[in-house]
Amino acid sequence: MPRYCVAEGCGNSLSHRELPMRKFPADEKLRAVWTRLARPSFPTWVPTPDDRLCSDHFRDDDYERSPRALKSFGLPTKSIRLKRGALPSIFSKKRKANPLSEPLEKRRKVAPLLDATNLPVGVADTCWETEHEEAEPSVCSATRSASLSDVFDSAASTTTQGSPRTPA
Repeated sequence: MPRYCVAEGCGNSLSHRELPMRKFPADEKLRAVWTRLARPSFPTWVPTPDDRLCSDHFRDDDYERSPRALKSFGLPTKSIRLKRGALPSIFSKKRKANPLSEPLEKRRKVAPLLDATNLPVGVADTCWETEHEEAEPSVCSATRSASLSDVFDSAASTTTQGSPRTPA
């Protein structure tokens, strides 16, 4: 027996639910509609006989008897039945963002760390380009040493006492 709802973005489990999990219908057309509604991002996904949807994806009027009314009278809700042709219609909007955007966000988080070094962007770029264009190593190291000493002198004059970047 499945323990979790198979709807995309739903994490409900059987162990924490009072309402039952619902089997996918046997009717092929209705089953195809349920499948498309449950997993819109996975058009080729096919539910197994053990896959279920939790009752949170159905409205009260999709049932023969209202689960809320039964609960309010203290009656069990495990045996309530769906009406014929009922479709799951309630899905969370908490779908995961496009996974391709995640690396961009990570890069944006790194940018402030690079800015915190107080190194001018041109120094590192110039050195990188000259090393990889097979230029003389002395050109890069001379540019680097002159620029870095200028940067550290200016950084030392602008930092406050007690800062972790204060030179010893």
